[in-house]
Amino acid sequence: MIRIEYEHESVLNLTDTDLNLNLLEISLKHGINHVHACGGNARCSTCRVLVSDGLEQCEPRNAKENELAARKGFGDSIRLACQTRVRGPVKLRRLVIDEEDIKEASTQTNTGKEKALAILFSDIRNFTPFTENNLPYDVVHILNRYFTRMGAAIQQHGGYIDKYIGDGLMAIFGIEQDDPLDICMRAVRAARDMLSGLQEVNQYLCNHLEAQFKIGIGIHFGDVIIGELGHPDKRQFTALGDNVNMASRIESSCKKAGAALLISEDMYQIVAGSVRRGRVFEAGLKGKSGRYRLYEILDVPSEASTPEGRSSLDASPGGQSQDESVSVKEGTGNMNAEVLAIRDAAHDTRALLLRHIDGSFHFSPGQWVDVSLPNFEERRVFSIASAPRDDGTFMLATRIRSNSEFKQKLAVLKAGNALKVSKPMGEFTIPEKEARPIVLLAGGIGITPFRSMLEQALLSGDTRSFYLFYSNHTPDSTAFFRELKDWSADAENFHFIPTVTRSGKFEWGGERGRITVPLIKKYLADDMQAAVYYIAGPPEMVTALRSVLLEGGIAESHIIFEEFTGY
Repeated sequence: MIRIEYEHESVLNLTDTDLNLNLLEISLKHGINHVHACGGNARCSTCRVLVSDGLEQCEPRNAKENELAARKGFGDSIRLACQTRVRGPVKLRRLVIDEEDIKEASTQTNTGKEKALAILFSDIRNFTPFTENNLPYDVVHILNRYFTRMGAAIQQHGGYIDKYIGDGLMAIFGIEQDDPLDICMRAVRAARDMLSGLQEVNQYLCNHLEAQFKIGIGIHFGDVIIGELGHPDKRQFTALGDNVNMASRIESSCKKAGAALLISEDMYQIVAGSVRRGRVFEAGLKGKSGRYRLYEILDVPSEASTPEGRSSLDASPGGQSQDESVSVKEGTGNMNAEVLAIRDAAHDTRALLLRHIDGSFHFSPGQWVDVSLPNFEERRVFSIASAPRDDGTFMLATRIRSNSEFKQKLAVLKAGNALKVSKPMGEFTIPEKEARPIVLLAGGIGITPFRSMLEQALLSGDTRSFYLFYSNHTPDSTAFFRELKDWSADAENFHFIPTVTRSGKFEWGGERGRITVPLIKKYLADDMQAAVYYIAGPPEMVTALRSVLLEGGIAESHIIFEEFTGY
């Protein structure tokens, strides 16, 4: 008879039938509440034990245990009880054990399992200002109406609403299905029905509260852990894992890309022949290294629902977005444009005056387009730097970089040269109803959307108060400096505050240093807390300024930002 001693617990004398069991199964058979979060499948380390005597009586590690031990850095004496069988007497100590562990083990009814699912996240854009401008009971009423409509779309296609997160939600598809195409198409169809249902919600909103919702939906397909999680008295079925985080990050990219529905490349490879695709983005996702390809889904043709029905349903190519996270590789709506003139906006910045050849060119100040050059595969994004005009002309601007072949080719364009631009995209715009003082915080080439906004304000006779704080290294790198200064002199409601961090050989009578709360307060005084702040520039500057404003007591709902990488 083989003896197993559990240090500080009990001693077991095994029967012959016990020798066919692993240590975890032996523990459970004999009433020891041995924690095993993954169900005894070598997918966690909670059942691990320290073999203090008799290690030679344990069978060698199998492949599963070897993989986990290498990943966790376990020594030879640390073994997974769920994978270890013994041939002789051993002395061991369970390593995951306290009062909570004992309670956990004794109440485990669903230890969880791994399954490939489609994970959907959705979120209402700019919901905080909506809550601030409406009565609490009205907000709850509208939000419940919204969730009812969204939930119906999800459940109609076999989805499970995992949780509500403020004004957002998470849903999973495939709990009862195994075919990846079926699972993914259920999620995509649910998303399209959610967007259709949003129109009904918005009609109600418009009639009763004069408001509209915009939402973003992100979907990813991959392995997750599903099971019951939480306090033993209040457990909830849920999914968790890195792929859940991936879906959340994809949803966050929707706003930056100006897209309502984005899916991952893993998912697109499954549904490619069954959906109508829009733009294709490359995105850097928060908390992830590298860049990921994301696909905008425009529609689900009714006949394209099976693998046999796969065909080329993609929209015509064109498009590119900006931001730390998003750059479009392909998109929709390519249009022809002609270069009319090129001028220096600063010593390292070129401004291009373009004319839209295919007719009128409608956009809102603050929007962007992607640009492609003849015989050049790469595409880049540029914010429009001018106000809308009836003659189809518009301006783009770029910093010239020696390490960018695209920028070098752009810099040598001449009048009469042709290029292609996408339709205008993005939501970095100032609402017409905005009555608060408007503070624009720019760094480097982040000035371009603000130049568009300011030119439109001046041309239209806008009487709202505008403050532009513009930070650059040196005076000669301050793009559009002369005209911004002239505009400020001509318009009493426009205040231009340039600042430089390295004046160098230049004479400079303006502000010095980075944009700070004391600098802003110097010009806004008592209006500082009431103002709305728009930030555009390099990611590190945007992140820093946002933190500065929050630490200075500015409400998060008063801060709107856009980031530029490599521009």
